[in-house]
Amino acid sequence: ALASATLRSLRTGPTSFSTGYAMLGLPSRIKRCRQDAGLSQAKLAEQLGVGRSAVAQWERDNDTSPTVRHLAKIALATGVSF
Repeated sequence: ALASATLRSLRTGPTSFSTGYAMLGLPSRIKRCRQDAGLSQAKLAEQLGVGRSAVAQWERDNDTSPTVRHLAKIALATGVSF
């Protein structure tokens, strides 16, 4: 349930997101949440237990997407509410 709620939040934007998040795609939302939390790609990757390159790939359009488990960890690490 946690993971699916997180996935919905990052894809559709929870009500606690500012309206600036509403029009962003998943890669841009991940990057924006990370930046708003003051985390570098390397620091977020460390917290998630993945390589920095994985975070970089998730933040690029038309590339790879994180698993639902990683989305839940991203939400927790960046303070995204859902």
